[in-house]
Amino acid sequence: MYLYIRYVQVLRHFIKNVLEAAQKRNLKTVAIPAVGTGALNFPADVVARCMFNECDKFSARHSQSRAALSEVRLVVYEKDQPTFDVRFTAWLYRYFDREQY
Repeated sequence: MYLYIRYVQVLRHFIKNVLEAAQKRNLKTVAIPAVGTGALNFPADVVARCMFNECDKFSARHSQSRAALSEVRLVVYEKDQPTFDVRFTAWLYRYFDREQY
């Protein structure tokens, strides 16, 4: 259990650092891979949740600023695509009216 919790902490820190570094360098777009879902066989739903949550937090922290970073691309291992599709759809429903989609 400790390794699982530690992995989630490291993954969240990694994503946050990538987003902050991209912002600091005035990048417009950044791509973040779904780290751990391939050879490490970490659950794709956990990785997806971490990725979306960290992107949400970053967006909230920078919502009032004139942020250069305007696009985050999440790169997904092919076998994990269905899991990420479900997570992404749920994430969209939280922010937009379901009737639009």
